[in-house]
Parts: sequence; C-alpha cells; structure tokens
Amino acid sequence: MNHHNFVSVIVNPESGARLPNRYKDYIQDYFGNQSQDAVIHETLDHSDTLAFIQSEKERNSRFFVAVGGDGTINTVASRLIDTDAVLM
Repeated sequence: MNHHNFVSVIVNPESGARLPNRYKDYIQDYFGNQSQDAVIHETLDHSDTLAFIQSEKERNSRFFVAVGGDGTINTVASRLIDTDAVLM
C-alpha cells in the first residue's frame, strides 16, 4: 500500500462541541471525491495521538488532517515540523 495516496486524519472526538456520529462518512466522502483515501484515527489520549502520527510518518504518509481543537492541531503540526508531510 502506497501511503502517499492516503490522507492520515487524526480526530479528537472529545474536542469542542463534539462531532456528529457521521463525521467518518463525511471525511471519507470528501477525500473520495478528491481521489484520495483517508485513514481515520480517533484519538484516545495524547500518547495515542503521538503514536499514530509516528506510525503514519514511518509509513510515509504525506498528508495529514487534524480534526479537533487548538491542542489537537498544535500536536499534529508540531510533529510534522522539518518533514515532507503536509498538514491540510
């Protein structure tokens, strides 16, 4: 599997006003319409988020999306500094 064609989506379901249960469908539909597949990961805690980001970087995932509040976005962005990965 070539992860360059995938978007790694990190979702913090506890952030903000809570996401609707169908958010996974919305994400899959959106990226499907862009001819990309999304790997969606719901975070359990901070260390889980870090582990997922590292795993996706090791698989050469190029594109990342952070869904959550400022903390989620900051965590993802800070782990992508000095890499070829793109935070969308």
